[in-house]
Formats: sequence, structure tokens, C-alpha cells
Amino acid sequence: MLQENPGLADEPQPYRTGVVIVLPDLAAPSIETIELWG
Repeated sequence: MLQENPGLADEPQPYRTGVVIVLPDLAAPSIETIELWG
């Protein structure tokens, strides 16, 4: 998160209006299917 938003840690909280925060893309969770009876 901080790599995507350099200087964000230096901003006082709560963040002022107009601070742009870039959220990184997250990989979709994988759903594993288990077959009990074939």
C-alpha cells in the first residue's frame, strides 16, 4: 500500500480532503472444488 502511495505515511490522520490513495489490484481468491463421491 505504501509503495503505491509514497508520502502517505507522512500525511496526518484523518486525511485531508483531496488526498488520493491508490489501492493495489488484489488477486481473486481461488475456489477449490473437492469431490467426495464420484
